[in-house]
Amino acid sequence: KKNLTSSVVVTAGNMALQKAKLESTFHKELPAKIFYTGEERKGPFLKGLLDSFPAPWSFVDDKPMELESVAKECPDIQLYEIRRDEKAPAGTFSIIHSFDELP
Repeated sequence: KKNLTSSVVVTAGNMALQKAKLESTFHKELPAKIFYTGEERKGPFLKGLLDSFPAPWSFVDDKPMELESVAKECPDIQLYEIRRDEKAPAGTFSIIHSFDELP
């Protein structure tokens, strides 16, 4: 398993739903700092956070619109589209199928 102590989770949408999903995923022991963007796109949200964390940065998402938002606002972040389903990738970003595939 990857060490998540140097990771953050950025999630968008309804905060109560996102919190429930994350607690379910991590069994209530959240190993990383969590940021809830609400309805704000992740790119502008991350732009304001980068100075708080040492580079290099990587960003993983399954939604191409979020990856495009981050690419536009934070050009120094390495982007990965995660595909854990049968959907075709957007083809614009590096593809991974598991966090274990991150460098």
